[in-house]
Amino acid sequence: MPVKIVTDSTSDIPPALAAQLDITVVPCYVNLDGRSYLDGLELTREAFYTRLPSARPHPTTAAPGQAAFLTAYRALFDRGADAVLSIHVAASLSSIVNAARMAAAEQPDLPVRVVDSGQLSFGIGIQVLAAARAAAQGASLDDLLALLSSLSARTFTFASLTTLEYLRRSGRVSSLRTQLASLLDIRPVMKLHAGKVIMEVARTRRRALERVVSLAASLGPLEAVGFAHANAPEEAAALRERLAPVTAGLPDPVVTTATPAIGAHVGPGAVCAVCLAAEVPGQPSPSTVERIRQTFKSLTG
Repeated sequence: MPVKIVTDSTSDIPPALAAQLDITVVPCYVNLDGRSYLDGLELTREAFYTRLPSARPHPTTAAPGQAAFLTAYRALFDRGADAVLSIHVAASLSSIVNAARMAAAEQPDLPVRVVDSGQLSFGIGIQVLAAARAAAQGASLDDLLALLSSLSARTFTFASLTTLEYLRRSGRVSSLRTQLASLLDIRPVMKLHAGKVIMEVARTRRRALERVVSLAASLGPLEAVGFAHANAPEEAAALRERLAPVTAGLPDPVVTTATPAIGAHVGPGAVCAVCLAAEVPGQPSPSTVERIRQTFKSLTG
C-alpha cells in the first residue's frame, strides 16, 4: 500500500479533497460555551462563526492528544500502510507536532515520519495535498520528504484581518494595542513563512488587501495559490479577483473556510492567500517539479 498521509484539522483541507486522497485528518478541540467539540466532527464551521461574536468566555482551542495520533497511525498500519507521513501546523504556533512526534516514538518498529510544515491553515493544506497525490502515484517516503522540503521552503501565507480584537481575546496582543488599532482604523496584515509570523498594519481594509496582493506579487512566478477565509467568502472572492493578474495561467485555486481552531484567534472576516512560489532552477530535480505540477492539475480537475 502507498505511504499514507496524516494531518490535523488546522490544515483546512476541504473534506471532499481529504476523502478523495484518503488523507487522515486528526481533529483539534474547540472549547465553546462550556463544552468541548471535536473540530469538524461535532461543530460545523458555520455554527462556530455564528456563535463566535457573542461567545463568553472567548472560545479556546486545544491540540489533539498523543493518543489520538497513535490511534490514527495504528489504524493505517492495520489497513496495510507501508509507512505514514504526518504533516502538521508549525511547531512555533502549536504543540500539535510535538504530540504527533511522541505518538510516532511509541511505535519505533513502524515507519512514521512527522513533519513540521512551518505553516498554518491552507499553507499546511497545500503541502498535504501535494504529498497525498504524490503518495498515491507511488512516491516513496524519502521522495515525499524531499518534496515537502521543497514545498515548505516555497510556501507563503499572507492574511488580512479585520480587527485585532480576537487576538486580544485569545491573549495574543494587548488591550491598548487593540484600542489604538480600532481608533486609527488599522487593519493587521500577517505574513507567515517557515514558522515565522510577521505582522504589518495597513490603513483601511482596501489597503490591507492591496498589501496582500503586493506581497504575493513580490514572490515572482507562482506554482499554485489557494485561499482560506474566516466566514468571509465574499472577501476571499475579492482577494482572488485582485490576484488574478498574478495568478493567470495557474490551476484553479482551492478556496476553503478556516477551522475554528484558527478563527477563534483571527476572528470573522479574516482572509488569506497561500502562495507556492515557483521552483528555483536546479532545486530540486525535474521529476519533483513535474510531480508538483501534476499534483495541482489533478486537484483542480
